[in-house]
Amino acid sequence: MDSTIQKRRGKVHHAHGAAGFCDVSFSTCLPLEEGGWHAVTCGADAKITIRLSKNMEEAVGSVDAKDALTGVAVSPLGDRFCVADASNYVKVYSLPDGQFQDVVTKFVLPPRCLSFSPSGMHLAAGGDDDMIKMIDVGAKKVFKSIQSGAYVRGISYDPESQFLAVTCADGTFAVYEIASGKVMMKKKKGSTRMDPTAPNRVVPSWHPDGGQLVAVPKGDGSISLYERLSWEETDELAGGHDGPVHCVAFCPNGLYLASSAEDSKVVVWDVNEKRILEVCELPGNACGLAWHPKDNCLVCVTEGGDLVEWDQVISDGLLGPGDAVDDGGIAENGPYEGLKDNEYGSDLDRNDDTFVVDDDDGMLAVPKKKRVHVEDPGVERHMKRFHSSTAPPQQPFQPSSTDLVMGRRYLSYNSLGCITLRSESDHNIVEVNFHDTAIHRRRIPLLNDFYGFTMGTLGTEGALYASPSSDHSPSTVVFRPFEPWSANTDWTVGLPQGEEACSVAVGDSFCVVANNLRMIRLFTLAGLQTNVISTPGDIVCVFAQDDAFGVVYHAGNPTTEGDQILDVQTYQFSSGKREIETRICLSSAAQLAWIGFTDERALATYDSEGILRVFSPNFGGSWTPIFDASKERKGSEIFWLFSVSLAANEVQCIVCADTVEPVVPSGSARPVITAAPLQLPLVPGDTKTAQSEANMMRAKLLLSQLDPTSFQDSDILAESESAYDRASLSLFKSLLEQDRASRALEVARRMLSTNALEGALRLANHFNIGALIEKIELLQEEQRMDDQQLDWMDKPIYDSQTQLGTTALDTELAQGGQTQPENGEPNMSVEPTAPSGGNPFAKIAKRANPFARKKD
Repeated sequence: MDSTIQKRRGKVHHAHGAAGFCDVSFSTCLPLEEGGWHAVTCGADAKITIRLSKNMEEAVGSVDAKDALTGVAVSPLGDRFCVADASNYVKVYSLPDGQFQDVVTKFVLPPRCLSFSPSGMHLAAGGDDDMIKMIDVGAKKVFKSIQSGAYVRGISYDPESQFLAVTCADGTFAVYEIASGKVMMKKKKGSTRMDPTAPNRVVPSWHPDGGQLVAVPKGDGSISLYERLSWEETDELAGGHDGPVHCVAFCPNGLYLASSAEDSKVVVWDVNEKRILEVCELPGNACGLAWHPKDNCLVCVTEGGDLVEWDQVISDGLLGPGDAVDDGGIAENGPYEGLKDNEYGSDLDRNDDTFVVDDDDGMLAVPKKKRVHVEDPGVERHMKRFHSSTAPPQQPFQPSSTDLVMGRRYLSYNSLGCITLRSESDHNIVEVNFHDTAIHRRRIPLLNDFYGFTMGTLGTEGALYASPSSDHSPSTVVFRPFEPWSANTDWTVGLPQGEEACSVAVGDSFCVVANNLRMIRLFTLAGLQTNVISTPGDIVCVFAQDDAFGVVYHAGNPTTEGDQILDVQTYQFSSGKREIETRICLSSAAQLAWIGFTDERALATYDSEGILRVFSPNFGGSWTPIFDASKERKGSEIFWLFSVSLAANEVQCIVCADTVEPVVPSGSARPVITAAPLQLPLVPGDTKTAQSEANMMRAKLLLSQLDPTSFQDSDILAESESAYDRASLSLFKSLLEQDRASRALEVARRMLSTNALEGALRLANHFNIGALIEKIELLQEEQRMDDQQLDWMDKPIYDSQTQLGTTALDTELAQGGQTQPENGEPNMSVEPTAPSGGNPFAKIAKRANPFARKKD
């Protein structure tokens, strides 16, 4: 360090009364007219203080958070801030009043680092867990989890909302792509290594001009500068510190960089000239550092809870850290040569088509290398962004799987059992367990995974796994049968170069592998390749059950309201026939959380808002909402669904109290499974009437999924018809008690059996409603005529020449004429008018099951 540089001291304010993790963050929105910008601090004493920049000595607000706090981040919108605490929660408070709003997520271990996106809509949070959670703060939900190393000690959100810069306590520096979670670069010993129990951080910082550079603290007292996209270390700032650097922060216009280290000093650097401008001595090691959004001021908070305010950081004669940058502010031979205002013009044109769409936050951003001179001093350069609510497309996912937490995860959890993965030092251990051991008595051997499986699915005959590609191997698919009958029945396939498995599924006799190239590969259980199918859009997931499988893909870009445009196709593997092709219904701005088949083989979806829908062939194909988790959960509970049964009238799920998905318990413990009842969103009315109406609709929905010609469905069909008639009779009686005979008649028209109509007639006689009695008797007469016609069509006729039995209807159709029944009753003409592809006699047989699924 240059000995001529005079060390300065800032104003020290006592902020927190306990040593430990402390943090500070500025609001970057427009300031208050009198008090300036808000600064929020937090500390190990469980106190949150809110201060105004024009008088940092006194707090204008204080909040007792009850738990020791480990990090704070103020939204760029200036309306709220988030804190992390030692009880593993991330909470949101309003600004400036400091009112608690809600818990946005909970970790297994304490979070330590928070970073808002430039739009203020999303928050990245990490800590002692080995994952970073991406949180939609407004919706209070985690929309993505990014696998990282354990003990995250620094997170910085890219100004373009495309990447995250992350440091860990073991000295690893990494950059992750937010949309995909992909590691763009990872460098061991790339940042300061520290004791995970120490109350400090290692915080990187992006250059505010499009994130062209990212600064990373180093353990040797230097700061590395990495170039965007190439991720090469292009420069280094050295000679300013006598100990490991912990925090770095670019000023608002990017001309200067502040750094703090274990030598209890803050150093301010001229980034263009790579020289030290100022040095400030602190009363302790800084663990939080923040520039004032506009003024020539820098604040930091120490491990001992002191808040240090440093005014007039940059000497007179130099551009201030918050001044707008023009041609004179760029060094001709500096690392930003050529990035001058006159290259693109100094006016911000909102209609300029050179603006690019922010992939994460749906914002319109200034293009890379574009510098803009802003005349209004209240608007900061790094906040020149305009809202456009376009949401990113949903990324591929594996239904019924969880993220890796504390080295454990579920690769699959369904109604059969679960596949658990445990991470070891150099490989993974995969274990298969079944819920019903009476069916699968044979214990499945453990699998040592050296591929790095991230996908898995459990079927009746075996388990299918897939891994992403690595430097040493391609994306790999592995199938292991449960009860092999010969040698070498398990198989492994390496996908071609450039092809990545993104979702897998297994049925009774086949395996499905979806990839990033909009293709589905079909294999038999023995590994025989049978088909390759292309999809119209990027694949989101695949699923399978019995002889059916389905694929979900993007049918278009998300709408401006944030709605995903997803289509689904389902197929029958044995016949190769496509059964369903339709658009998926989701809640507003929601994502698909689960998709699969119910126990009755009905297509069902569950979205991130907790709405479960079932597809029905009624009305040409429609979606019916049958469950809303918000009506069942208590507080911040999350219903993690994995199985649906229409016949049992329930969904099976795991209720997560503090996490968005179940965490694998240690040892042999299993999560508690909760059976929640289905609930149709009917208009509330009389309790008994509404319940009967709901029962009728559920039975009708189930009947629409059953095949009346299938022996497999016969028992469920009979029970469903009986349940439907019981519900209709109950509703019929309730309506008569309310003197609603006309509505009761509508119920009677929908009864399926003769016994149900007979019961309705008795109830009408009991209430002595003559007009209703007459109308029900007419319905009975119509039903008798229909039954007679059905008996005639099915009555066998013995042929003495062929010695075979046929029906009267078969004989008539063979002769091309009309046949007189043997009992002498008058002949009745039949004119089928059913739609093409359906049963031409469906109109005659309607009382057998008017809701039955039509067969092609």
